[in-house]
Amino acid sequence: ENPALLDAREIARMHLTLRDLFAAAALAGMMGHGDYGAVRDRAVRDRALIAYGYADAMLEAREAAP
Repeated sequence: ENPALLDAREIARMHLTLRDLFAAAALAGMMGHGDYGAVRDRAVRDRALIAYGYADAMLEAREAAP
């Protein structure tokens, strides 16, 4: 068992939705592919909005999957 992984109960206690989890995964991926050491406030907000855009697309794809 990996103690770094959250289980469903922990996620529920944190009030995270599937959308939040997808956005976190998208943001982690974006941060892993660039130099974000000196990011301005607006850029941080922009990246968060982009991450939620990816999350929304993932949710739509999930609904459309057979």
